[in-house]
This record gives sequence, structure tokens and C-alpha cells, in this order.
Amino acid sequence: MIPKTEMAALFTQMDTARDQRLGGNSKVVRANWRGRSVAIKDYSARDDARIRIEREWEGLSLLWSLGLRLAPEPLGVDPVAGYGVQEWIPGSPPVLDFNGVRFLGSVMQEIHEASQSIHDFGMGLWAADAIHHVGDMRDQVAGRITKLNAAQGFIWPRLLDSMVSATETLETLTTGGGEWIPTLSPSDFGLHNVLHDDVKDGWRIIDLEFFGWDDAHKLVCDTLMHPLMTWQPDLALKFISSADAVYGLDFVRLMCLYPWCSLKWGTIVANRALREQKAGRQDEAKSAVAAANSYIMRAIESGLLSRDATGLETLLHWEPNL
Repeated sequence: MIPKTEMAALFTQMDTARDQRLGGNSKVVRANWRGRSVAIKDYSARDDARIRIEREWEGLSLLWSLGLRLAPEPLGVDPVAGYGVQEWIPGSPPVLDFNGVRFLGSVMQEIHEASQSIHDFGMGLWAADAIHHVGDMRDQVAGRITKLNAAQGFIWPRLLDSMVSATETLETLTTGGGEWIPTLSPSDFGLHNVLHDDVKDGWRIIDLEFFGWDDAHKLVCDTLMHPLMTWQPDLALKFISSADAVYGLDFVRLMCLYPWCSLKWGTIVANRALREQKAGRQDEAKSAVAAANSYIMRAIESGLLSRDATGLETLLHWEPNL
């Protein structure tokens, strides 16, 4: 671990570093520490910087303590300043194909098997927006709609009306949701957060700022509908098959949760539209609104399907009629 006395000197390299990766939530720069390339993650521009950087630090530290080398080595952290330091991964994101899906399956298996060895369940390390019951997701959706409704500058009342109407349509799906399957979850999971290590010729997961204990069904739903993952039905079915082999999924619960998860993503993208609109990027704002409407439509459509594997397979072939 990097001594605190050396952390400040590292941070001075932020402005002059050549290699930078700009993400949606942080800036990552490549720095040098004792002849070793390290990544400095800067969350300081965010109001929730401390929460994010502490969760990522705890997640990386836990994985490494369990002997898993799937993610970068944690090297140092300053939660107050909003910075974290970890191993630099020299590589680029892989493409979404069967090899990529196979890797995602191996990650789920290794982390889930390791999580079963932890006797102090929870350990205070809960994933962002972790759920226990399907109704927890419904409550999260309702809370996000309330915030959007109160947000200054939100100019799409029809979008809000559609969200409210969808919650009423999906209300019956909060009952009979089956049992959760607790697992350590990367949360923001998918090949958009995977790098191929060009030196070690291996793949590593990155960006664990939402990491923690959560329901495996939610992990699967979020991965299937993440806007940065463009799934083809055959690849999605392979991913679900891999997840089922790892967790022993309850497809009734999965199909109860899926509509609420889709509606939640609709609220997330709607909030992105608000940010783009405030920044004066009107085209991006319109695209985000269209994506939010697509999530809402998918939520309603999936709520009408049978709550089993057949219904899920039908859903994977569904295309929104915008």
C-alpha cells in the first residue's frame, strides 16, 4: 500500500499525465510510483465522491484478500480528497462475442464461489441500490420518479406521466417474487467495464464503485439491459445460461424483477437527459429521452410475458416500436 506521505506527491502528476481515461463518473490518469505504472482515479468532482471511492477500495481489497486477481490491485486511497490509486491495466475493452460472454460467466463463478466462503455475511459492504425483495426495486423507481418530478429544468412531463403509468401497470409484479440469491456483485457489470491486459494477455474487470452484496437476479437484469451492452439474442441467452449455472436462478423472480429493472433504467437515462439539456447538448438530450421511452416500453412489454424461461427468451427477441 502506498504510504500517505507519498499520496500527495502522486496527485501532483494528475495535470501533466499523458494517459487519461474519461469515464461517466471519474477521470483516470496514469502515474508513476516507485517505477511502477499506477492508475489514479479522481472522483473529486462528484458530490458522492467519498462513497464511491470507499466502496471501490473496499471491493478491490476484499477481492484481493480472497485471492481473486480479476480486478486491479488496490494501492492507496484518500476518501476525503476523492482519489484512489490502483494498478494500471494496459489494455482496451474487448468486443461482445461468445469469448467475452464466457469471461463474464467465469467472473460470476469465481466471485460467487468466493463469496460463499465469507461467514460474516454482508460485512457492511452492500452494493449501490442493493435489493432483497422485488418491492425494493419498485420503491427505488418511485423515489427516482419523485426526484425527477421535483428537478428544476425537467421539461418532459409526458415522459414522467409514462413512468407513473408504468409503475401502476407493473404493481402486481411486486408479489410472489421468490427468494433472493445473495452474492458479491460488481453491479456495473459487462464488457464496457472489462479491459484486456495486453501485457499479461488476460482480461480484468474495472470500475467497482458500485460493488457489494446484492441479489444475483438483479445483477443479471442490469447486465442484460445496460445501455453500453448491445446484446444479440444468442449472446444474451448464453449469458443467462452461464448465470443460471452459477446461481441457480429462479426464473419467476427474474421475470418479476426485469420490468422494474427496465423502468429504473428509464429513470436513470431520463436523469441523463436532464443533465444533457442543462449542458446545452440538445441532440444528446433528445437521444436520452428516446432511450428512456424505450426502457419504459420494454418494462411494460416484459410485464405481460409469462414468468418463466420461455417468457424471458421471448423478451430477448423483442424490439421496441418507437
